Amino acid sequence: MGTTTPGAVGIIGAGTAGMAAALFLARAGWRVTLFERFERPQPRGAGLMLQPSGMYVLERLGLLDAFLEVGAPIRRFLGTNERGRDILDLSYADLGPGYFGLGIHRGQLFRLLYEAVSAAPVAIRLGHEIAGVERYPDRAFVRTRQGETHGPYDLVLSADGSRSYVRTALGHGVEVKPYAWAALWAVLADPDGLFGDTMVQRYRGAEKMVGILPVGQAPDGGRAVTLFWSLFGEHYGRWYAAGLDAWKAEVLELMPELEPLLPQLHGPDDLAFSRYGDVRLRRWVDGRLLYVGDAAHGTSPQLRQGANLALWDAMTLAECLQRNPVPQALAEYERVRRPAVRYYQWASRWLVAGFQSHNKVLPVLRDSLLYPLTHTPGLQRYILETLAGLRGGFVRRLLPNGYAPGLRASTSRS
Repeated sequence: MGTTTPGAVGIIGAGTAGMAAALFLARAGWRVTLFERFERPQPRGAGLMLQPSGMYVLERLGLLDAFLEVGAPIRRFLGTNERGRDILDLSYADLGPGYFGLGIHRGQLFRLLYEAVSAAPVAIRLGHEIAGVERYPDRAFVRTRQGETHGPYDLVLSADGSRSYVRTALGHGVEVKPYAWAALWAVLADPDGLFGDTMVQRYRGAEKMVGILPVGQAPDGGRAVTLFWSLFGEHYGRWYAAGLDAWKAEVLELMPELEPLLPQLHGPDDLAFSRYGDVRLRRWVDGRLLYVGDAAHGTSPQLRQGANLALWDAMTLAECLQRNPVPQALAEYERVRRPAVRYYQWASRWLVAGFQSHNKVLPVLRDSLLYPLTHTPGLQRYILETLAGLRGGFVRRLLPNGYAPGLRASTSRS
Protein backbone atom coordinates (compact mmCIF):
# COMPACT_ATOMS: atom_id res chain seq x y z
CA MET A 1 0.00 0.00 0.00
CA GLY A 2 1.22 3.51 -0.69
CA THR A 3 1.59 6.50 1.58
CA THR A 4 -1.74 7.97 2.68
CA THR A 5 -2.70 11.63 2.88
CA PRO A 6 -2.41 12.96 6.47
CA GLY A 7 -5.53 14.42 8.00
CA ALA A 8 -6.51 15.89 11.38
CA VAL A 9 -5.94 14.14 14.70
CA GLY A 10 -7.03 15.02 18.22
CA ILE A 11 -4.89 13.63 21.05
CA ILE A 12 -6.19 13.54 24.63
CA GLY A 13 -3.50 13.62 27.30
CA ALA A 14 -0.03 15.21 27.43
CA GLY A 15 1.76 12.17 28.81
CA THR A 16 4.51 10.14 27.19
CA ALA A 17 2.29 8.37 24.65
CA GLY A 18 0.29 11.48 23.77
CA MET A 19 3.26 13.79 23.27
CA ALA A 20 5.32 11.23 21.35
CA ALA A 21 2.36 10.55 19.04
CA ALA A 22 1.86 14.29 18.55
CA LEU A 23 5.49 14.66 17.45
CA PHE A 24 5.48 11.70 15.07
CA LEU A 25 2.19 12.67 13.45
CA ALA A 26 2.95 16.39 13.20
CA ARG A 27 6.21 15.59 11.46
CA ALA A 28 4.32 13.32 9.06
CA GLY A 29 2.07 16.24 8.07
CA TRP A 30 -0.96 15.57 10.27
CA ARG A 31 -2.83 18.55 11.73
CA VAL A 32 -2.45 17.77 15.42
CA THR A 33 -4.42 19.13 18.38
CA LEU A 34 -3.26 18.03 21.84
CA PHE A 35 -5.74 18.33 24.71
CA GLU A 36 -4.65 18.35 28.36
CA ARG A 37 -7.01 18.66 31.32
CA PHE A 38 -4.60 20.68 33.49
CA GLU A 39 -3.91 24.38 33.01
CA ARG A 40 -0.27 23.69 33.86
CA PRO A 41 0.58 20.10 32.97
CA GLN A 42 2.96 18.49 35.43
CA PRO A 43 4.52 15.03 35.53
CA ARG A 44 3.54 12.57 38.23
CA GLY A 45 6.04 10.13 39.66
CA ALA A 46 9.71 10.16 40.45
CA GLY A 47 12.19 8.22 38.37
CA LEU A 48 11.77 5.76 35.53
CA MET A 49 13.88 3.62 33.25
CA LEU A 50 14.23 4.16 29.54
CA GLN A 51 15.31 0.93 27.91
CA PRO A 52 17.09 0.50 24.55
CA SER A 53 13.66 0.09 22.93
CA GLY A 54 12.50 3.47 24.22
CA MET A 55 15.79 5.15 23.37
CA TYR A 56 15.46 3.89 19.81
CA VAL A 57 12.14 5.73 19.50
CA LEU A 58 13.64 8.90 21.00
CA GLU A 59 16.44 8.76 18.45
CA ARG A 60 13.86 8.47 15.67
CA LEU A 61 12.42 11.70 17.09
CA GLY A 62 15.87 13.34 17.23
CA LEU A 63 15.67 13.70 21.02
CA LEU A 64 17.99 11.02 22.36
CA ASP A 65 21.03 13.26 22.83
CA ALA A 66 19.02 15.62 25.03
CA PHE A 67 17.85 12.70 27.16
CA LEU A 68 21.36 11.29 27.48
CA GLU A 69 22.58 14.66 28.78
CA VAL A 70 20.28 14.58 31.82
CA GLY A 71 19.79 10.85 32.43
CA ALA A 72 21.96 8.32 34.26
CA PRO A 73 23.26 5.32 32.28
CA ILE A 74 22.29 2.08 34.03
CA ARG A 75 24.56 -0.82 33.13
CA ARG A 76 23.74 -3.31 35.86
CA PHE A 77 20.70 -4.53 37.80
CA LEU A 78 21.54 -6.03 41.19
CA GLY A 79 19.02 -7.63 43.55
CA THR A 80 20.03 -9.31 46.80
CA ASN A 81 18.16 -10.69 49.79
CA GLU A 82 18.61 -9.60 53.39
CA ARG A 83 21.34 -12.21 53.88
CA GLY A 84 23.42 -10.70 51.06
CA ARG A 85 22.71 -13.50 48.60
CA ASP A 86 22.55 -12.42 44.96
CA ILE A 87 19.08 -13.04 43.52
CA LEU A 88 19.50 -11.05 40.31
CA ASP A 89 22.71 -9.77 38.78
CA LEU A 90 22.14 -8.73 35.19
CA SER A 91 24.48 -6.71 33.03
CA TYR A 92 23.41 -5.00 29.81
CA ALA A 93 26.89 -5.72 28.45
CA ASP A 94 25.87 -9.36 28.08
CA LEU A 95 23.49 -8.25 25.32
CA GLY A 96 26.44 -6.84 23.38
CA PRO A 97 28.37 -3.58 23.08
CA GLY A 98 26.46 -0.34 23.38
CA TYR A 99 23.53 -1.57 25.47
CA PHE A 100 22.44 0.19 28.66
CA GLY A 101 19.35 1.52 30.36
CA LEU A 102 18.79 5.17 31.20
CA GLY A 103 17.46 6.26 34.58
CA ILE A 104 15.72 9.61 34.28
CA HIS A 105 13.65 11.89 36.46
CA ARG A 106 10.06 11.96 35.25
CA GLY A 107 10.17 15.75 35.32
CA GLN A 108 13.01 15.74 32.80
CA LEU A 109 11.18 13.28 30.55
CA PHE A 110 8.12 15.50 30.58
CA ARG A 111 10.13 18.70 30.04
CA LEU A 112 12.03 17.43 27.03
CA LEU A 113 8.94 16.02 25.33
CA TYR A 114 6.83 19.09 26.10
CA GLU A 115 9.50 21.45 24.77
CA ALA A 116 9.64 19.43 21.55
CA VAL A 117 5.85 19.45 21.19
CA SER A 118 5.71 23.19 21.89
CA ALA A 119 8.23 23.79 19.10
CA ALA A 120 6.33 21.54 16.66
CA PRO A 121 3.25 22.48 14.58
CA VAL A 122 0.92 21.18 17.30
CA ALA A 123 -2.07 23.09 18.67
CA ILE A 124 -1.91 22.64 22.47
CA ARG A 125 -5.18 23.09 24.34
CA LEU A 126 -4.60 23.25 28.11
CA GLY A 127 -7.37 23.23 30.70
CA HIS A 128 -9.64 21.11 28.50
CA GLU A 129 -11.27 18.30 30.45
CA ILE A 130 -12.79 15.83 28.02
CA ALA A 131 -16.40 14.73 28.51
CA GLY A 132 -16.59 12.34 25.57
CA VAL A 133 -15.70 11.48 22.00
CA GLU A 134 -18.37 11.30 19.30
CA ARG A 135 -17.48 8.57 16.81
CA TYR A 136 -18.78 8.31 13.27
CA PRO A 137 -17.67 6.01 10.43
CA ASP A 138 -15.39 8.62 8.85
CA ARG A 139 -14.73 11.19 11.59
CA ALA A 140 -14.80 11.94 15.30
CA PHE A 141 -15.42 14.94 17.55
CA VAL A 142 -14.08 15.75 21.02
CA ARG A 143 -16.48 17.21 23.59
CA THR A 144 -15.23 19.02 26.68
CA ARG A 145 -16.86 19.53 30.06
CA GLN A 146 -16.88 23.25 29.26
CA GLY A 147 -19.50 22.49 26.60
CA GLU A 148 -17.21 22.88 23.59
CA THR A 149 -17.02 20.54 20.61
CA HIS A 150 -13.76 20.23 18.68
CA GLY A 151 -13.26 18.59 15.30
CA PRO A 152 -13.95 16.97 13.01
CA TYR A 153 -10.93 14.68 13.32
CA ASP A 154 -9.97 11.79 11.13
CA LEU A 155 -8.62 10.14 14.27
CA VAL A 156 -8.79 10.70 18.04
CA LEU A 157 -6.23 9.18 20.42
CA SER A 158 -7.05 8.62 24.07
CA ALA A 159 -3.68 8.82 25.82
CA ASP A 160 -4.94 9.87 29.25
CA GLY A 161 -3.39 7.18 31.41
CA SER A 162 -4.38 4.04 33.26
CA ARG A 163 -7.29 5.84 34.95
CA SER A 164 -8.51 7.15 31.59
CA TYR A 165 -11.49 9.44 32.02
CA VAL A 166 -12.30 9.03 28.31
CA ARG A 167 -12.52 5.27 28.73
CA THR A 168 -14.78 5.70 31.76
CA ALA A 169 -17.01 8.28 30.08
CA LEU A 170 -17.56 6.08 27.05
CA GLY A 171 -18.11 2.93 29.09
CA HIS A 172 -15.63 0.85 27.14
CA GLY A 173 -15.20 -2.63 28.52
CA VAL A 174 -12.02 -2.75 30.55
CA GLU A 175 -10.66 -5.09 33.16
CA VAL A 176 -8.71 -3.24 35.85
CA LYS A 177 -7.11 -5.42 38.49
CA PRO A 178 -5.64 -3.26 41.27
CA TYR A 179 -2.49 -4.64 42.81
CA ALA A 180 -2.64 -5.23 46.55
CA TRP A 181 0.91 -3.92 46.85
CA ALA A 182 1.82 -0.29 46.38
CA ALA A 183 4.98 1.80 46.56
CA LEU A 184 6.40 4.68 48.54
CA TRP A 185 8.93 6.75 46.65
CA ALA A 186 11.04 9.88 46.95
CA VAL A 187 13.70 11.68 44.92
CA LEU A 188 16.87 12.20 46.94
CA ALA A 189 19.94 14.27 46.13
CA ASP A 190 22.97 12.06 45.54
CA PRO A 191 25.86 14.42 44.77
CA ASP A 192 28.47 11.69 45.30
CA GLY A 193 26.82 9.16 43.00
CA LEU A 194 26.82 6.45 45.66
CA PHE A 195 25.21 3.84 43.43
CA GLY A 196 27.12 4.57 40.22
CA ASP A 197 25.55 2.94 37.18
CA THR A 198 23.68 0.21 39.06
CA MET A 199 20.01 -0.15 39.96
CA VAL A 200 19.93 -1.87 43.34
CA GLN A 201 17.15 -3.76 45.13
CA ARG A 202 17.16 -5.55 48.49
CA TYR A 203 14.51 -8.09 49.52
CA ARG A 204 13.20 -9.73 52.65
CA GLY A 205 10.91 -12.47 51.42
CA ALA A 206 8.33 -10.98 49.09
CA GLU A 207 6.90 -8.59 51.70
CA LYS A 208 9.76 -6.12 52.01
CA MET A 209 11.70 -4.49 49.21
CA VAL A 210 13.77 -1.32 49.03
CA GLY A 211 15.38 -0.08 45.84
CA ILE A 212 17.47 2.72 44.41
CA LEU A 213 17.45 3.94 40.81
CA PRO A 214 20.00 6.60 39.73
CA VAL A 215 18.11 9.17 37.64
CA GLY A 216 20.80 11.66 36.63
CA GLN A 217 19.89 15.33 36.89
CA ALA A 218 16.84 16.36 38.86
CA PRO A 219 14.98 19.42 37.51
CA ASP A 220 17.03 21.58 39.91
CA GLY A 221 20.21 20.40 38.19
CA GLY A 222 21.64 18.23 40.97
CA ARG A 223 22.44 14.54 40.72
CA ALA A 224 19.63 12.43 42.17
CA VAL A 225 18.32 8.95 42.83
CA THR A 226 14.82 7.62 43.30
CA LEU A 227 14.22 5.57 46.43
CA PHE A 228 11.26 3.18 46.39
CA TRP A 229 9.81 0.99 49.11
CA SER A 230 7.28 -1.80 48.59
CA LEU A 231 4.26 -1.56 50.88
CA PHE A 232 1.06 -3.56 51.22
CA GLY A 233 -1.55 -0.99 50.18
CA GLU A 234 -3.90 -1.53 53.12
CA HIS A 235 -1.05 -0.84 55.55
CA TYR A 236 -0.35 2.72 54.39
CA GLY A 237 -2.32 4.30 57.25
CA ARG A 238 -0.49 2.13 59.76
CA TRP A 239 2.86 3.05 58.19
CA TYR A 240 2.00 6.76 58.23
CA ALA A 241 0.91 6.69 61.88
CA ALA A 242 4.08 4.87 62.97
CA GLY A 243 6.23 7.82 61.88
CA LEU A 244 9.37 7.97 59.81
CA ASP A 245 11.96 6.92 62.38
CA ALA A 246 10.61 3.38 62.63
CA TRP A 247 10.56 3.09 58.86
CA LYS A 248 14.10 4.47 58.49
CA ALA A 249 15.37 1.86 60.93
CA GLU A 250 13.72 -0.86 58.85
CA VAL A 251 15.17 0.53 55.62
CA LEU A 252 18.69 0.74 57.05
CA GLU A 253 18.45 -2.82 58.33
CA LEU A 254 17.87 -3.93 54.73
CA MET A 255 20.15 -1.42 52.97
CA PRO A 256 22.72 0.27 55.26
CA GLU A 257 24.21 2.04 52.21
CA LEU A 258 21.27 4.46 52.34
CA GLU A 259 22.37 6.04 55.61
CA PRO A 260 23.93 9.18 53.96
CA LEU A 261 20.70 9.86 52.01
CA LEU A 262 17.89 9.25 54.51
CA PRO A 263 18.42 12.49 56.52
CA GLN A 264 16.80 14.30 53.56
CA LEU A 265 13.47 12.76 54.61
CA HIS A 266 11.87 14.48 57.60
CA GLY A 267 8.32 13.12 57.75
CA PRO A 268 5.89 10.69 56.07
CA ASP A 269 4.69 13.37 53.68
CA ASP A 270 8.17 13.48 52.11
CA LEU A 271 7.37 10.16 50.43
CA ALA A 272 4.67 9.81 47.79
CA PHE A 273 2.30 6.84 47.88
CA SER A 274 1.34 5.20 44.58
CA ARG A 275 -0.99 2.32 43.78
CA TYR A 276 -1.03 0.42 40.51
CA GLY A 277 -3.32 -1.79 38.53
CA ASP A 278 -3.32 -4.06 35.52
CA VAL A 279 -5.38 -2.50 32.70
CA ARG A 280 -6.62 -4.90 30.03
CA LEU A 281 -8.82 -3.22 27.46
CA ARG A 282 -10.60 -5.73 25.26
CA ARG A 283 -10.81 -3.36 22.29
CA TRP A 284 -8.29 -0.60 21.68
CA VAL A 285 -10.21 0.69 18.65
CA ASP A 286 -13.74 2.08 18.45
CA GLY A 287 -14.36 3.60 15.03
CA ARG A 288 -12.02 6.57 14.74
CA LEU A 289 -10.95 6.37 18.40
CA LEU A 290 -7.79 4.58 19.53
CA TYR A 291 -6.48 4.05 23.08
CA VAL A 292 -2.69 4.17 23.47
CA GLY A 293 -0.21 3.96 26.32
CA ASP A 294 -1.45 3.19 29.82
CA ALA A 295 -5.05 3.95 28.77
CA ALA A 296 -4.89 0.74 26.75
CA HIS A 297 -2.46 -1.39 28.74
CA GLY A 298 -1.41 -0.02 32.12
CA THR A 299 0.60 -2.49 34.19
CA SER A 300 2.83 -2.94 37.22
CA PRO A 301 6.08 -0.91 37.25
CA GLN A 302 8.07 -4.03 38.21
CA LEU A 303 9.69 -4.27 34.76
CA ARG A 304 9.79 -0.49 34.30
CA GLN A 305 8.41 -0.71 30.78
CA GLY A 306 5.56 1.83 30.85
CA ALA A 307 7.33 4.71 29.10
CA ASN A 308 9.01 2.35 26.63
CA LEU A 309 5.72 0.72 25.63
CA ALA A 310 4.13 4.17 25.25
CA LEU A 311 6.94 5.42 23.01
CA TRP A 312 6.75 2.30 20.84
CA ASP A 313 2.96 2.72 20.60
CA ALA A 314 3.44 6.20 19.17
CA MET A 315 6.05 5.19 16.60
CA THR A 316 4.14 2.10 15.47
CA LEU A 317 0.93 4.09 15.00
CA ALA A 318 2.71 6.67 12.85
CA GLU A 319 4.18 3.92 10.68
CA CYS A 320 0.81 2.21 10.24
CA LEU A 321 -0.84 5.51 9.28
CA GLN A 322 1.87 6.17 6.73
CA ARG A 323 1.06 2.88 4.98
CA ASN A 324 -2.72 2.69 5.26
CA PRO A 325 -5.95 4.69 5.47
CA VAL A 326 -7.11 5.20 9.07
CA PRO A 327 -9.41 2.15 9.48
CA GLN A 328 -6.85 -0.28 8.07
CA ALA A 329 -4.02 1.45 9.94
CA LEU A 330 -5.79 1.03 13.28
CA ALA A 331 -6.44 -2.66 12.59
CA GLU A 332 -2.79 -3.18 11.68
CA TYR A 333 -1.64 -1.24 14.75
CA GLU A 334 -3.66 -3.41 17.12
CA ARG A 335 -2.49 -6.59 15.43
CA VAL A 336 1.16 -5.55 15.66
CA ARG A 337 1.16 -4.17 19.21
CA ARG A 338 -0.98 -6.75 21.02
CA PRO A 339 1.71 -9.49 21.25
CA ALA A 340 4.31 -7.23 22.90
CA VAL A 341 1.78 -5.78 25.34
CA ARG A 342 0.46 -9.22 26.30
CA TYR A 343 4.00 -10.42 26.88
CA TYR A 344 5.02 -7.55 29.16
CA GLN A 345 1.79 -7.65 31.12
CA TRP A 346 2.31 -11.38 31.68
CA ALA A 347 5.93 -10.86 32.76
CA SER A 348 4.98 -8.02 35.12
CA ARG A 349 2.26 -10.10 36.79
CA TRP A 350 4.73 -12.94 37.31
CA LEU A 351 7.25 -10.61 38.95
CA VAL A 352 4.63 -9.13 41.27
CA ALA A 353 3.85 -12.62 42.58
CA GLY A 354 7.50 -13.31 43.29
CA PHE A 355 8.50 -9.93 44.71
CA GLN A 356 5.37 -8.33 46.21
CA SER A 357 3.12 -10.77 48.04
CA HIS A 358 2.48 -12.54 51.34
CA ASN A 359 3.42 -15.83 49.72
CA LYS A 360 6.07 -17.71 51.73
CA VAL A 361 6.98 -20.36 49.15
CA LEU A 362 7.65 -18.24 46.06
CA PRO A 363 10.45 -16.17 47.67
CA VAL A 364 12.23 -19.38 48.68
CA LEU A 365 12.02 -20.68 45.12
CA ARG A 366 13.03 -17.25 43.79
CA ASP A 367 16.10 -17.05 46.03
CA SER A 368 17.16 -20.58 45.11
CA LEU A 369 16.48 -20.64 41.38
CA LEU A 370 16.44 -17.16 39.88
CA TYR A 371 20.19 -16.49 39.93
CA PRO A 372 21.18 -19.77 38.21
CA LEU A 373 18.31 -19.44 35.74
CA THR A 374 19.35 -15.91 34.75
CA HIS A 375 22.90 -17.15 34.12
CA THR A 376 21.89 -20.08 31.94
CA PRO A 377 23.06 -19.54 28.33
CA GLY A 378 20.15 -18.75 26.05
CA LEU A 379 17.75 -18.09 28.89
CA GLN A 380 19.98 -15.31 30.20
CA ARG A 381 19.77 -13.48 26.88
CA TYR A 382 16.02 -13.90 26.70
CA ILE A 383 15.65 -12.39 30.19
CA LEU A 384 18.00 -9.53 29.32
CA GLU A 385 16.05 -8.82 26.13
CA THR A 386 12.89 -8.69 28.25
CA LEU A 387 14.52 -6.23 30.65
CA ALA A 388 15.77 -4.12 27.75
CA GLY A 389 12.30 -3.89 26.21
CA LEU A 390 13.39 -5.80 23.13
CA ARG A 391 10.70 -8.47 23.10
CA GLY A 392 7.89 -8.01 20.61
CA GLY A 393 6.09 -10.97 22.16
CA PHE A 394 6.95 -14.44 23.43
CA VAL A 395 8.67 -15.24 20.11
CA ARG A 396 9.23 -12.03 18.18
CA ARG A 397 12.16 -9.74 18.94
CA LEU A 398 12.22 -6.00 18.28
CA LEU A 399 15.14 -4.12 16.72
CA PRO A 400 16.30 -7.00 14.49
CA ASN A 401 19.09 -4.81 13.10
CA GLY A 402 20.91 -4.95 16.46
CA TYR A 403 20.46 -1.27 17.29
CA ALA A 404 22.11 -0.30 20.58
CA PRO A 405 21.98 3.25 22.00
CA GLY A 406 25.72 3.28 22.63
CA LEU A 407 26.49 2.49 18.98
CA ARG A 408 23.72 4.28 17.09
CA ALA A 409 25.15 3.48 13.71
CA SER A 410 21.72 3.23 12.15
CA THR A 411 18.23 4.28 13.17
CA SER A 412 16.38 2.32 10.50
CA ARG A 413 14.76 -1.02 11.15
CA SER A 414 15.42 -3.94 8.89
